[in-house]
Amino acid sequence: MKKKVIGVTMAPAARQYGNAYAGHVFFGSQGLGRQINPVVQLDHVSPAQPSTTGGTTEAQALRGCEIVTLVTRGSVQARDSAGHQVTLQKGDVQWLTVGSGLLRQEIVQGDEPLELTHVLVNLPAQYKMTPPHNQHLESAAIPEVTLPEGAGTLRVIAGEYEGKLGPAETVGPLQLWSIDLRKGHSANLNLPMSWYAVALVLDGRLEANYWPHPITERQLVVIDRVGDEVLLTAWEDTRLILVSAEPLEEAVTGEEGLVLNSPEELAQTRLDLEAGQFGTL
Repeated sequence: MKKKVIGVTMAPAARQYGNAYAGHVFFGSQGLGRQINPVVQLDHVSPAQPSTTGGTTEAQALRGCEIVTLVTRGSVQARDSAGHQVTLQKGDVQWLTVGSGLLRQEIVQGDEPLELTHVLVNLPAQYKMTPPHNQHLESAAIPEVTLPEGAGTLRVIAGEYEGKLGPAETVGPLQLWSIDLRKGHSANLNLPMSWYAVALVLDGRLEANYWPHPITERQLVVIDRVGDEVLLTAWEDTRLILVSAEPLEEAVTGEEGLVLNSPEELAQTRLDLEAGQFGTL
């Protein structure tokens, strides 16, 4: 049974991140993130937006979540107040379990235009105060599957596809795939029943299941939880990122990278931040 596309979102106006780059926040924990929890935020930096070599983002405070950074063009260094520092090249992924809290910053490397995507994944209440943990997934370690009938390729970052397991260790069941579709080809992708999914089209043009309009670059596709497969057909060569996760049936109270379960926990987090408990950069 095919899942229905329940909405397609245009890229919102870009916002500036320090002097590093501008990016589009497609949704956060106060909007769509409540519905598709544990995927509570997604933002994207397009190569069409200017980025500054050596430019830095503001220090972002994070607690109670994981932040996943996928670099698809260019290079960026990520560092945080827990002592992690990695340089992410094209195809690399950082999977940072924030847990109890830290400050994080990115620094643009090299002269190539930057393209990256951040996905915030909510942690269950029992793991929100776990110590921070970093996974640096280099491009060569991410398995790539050839899709049937030469439709393209699929990189398994987290979860599983056709027996290939992604290298990311996740707290809950989750699929995160990077997909390249060839013009004129279709891919029928199996996704678990009862899981929502979102697909971010990086570039190209495609159609999906019952959606009546073409879906183009920098558009976000929201896919219903009912059904167990989604059919994508590329009208042009198309790149996209698809993420789907087992629903987390817990209350969400958050702002930006602070993802808690109640207003009281959020208020305490603000006090902890002011008291310097998130460390320094």
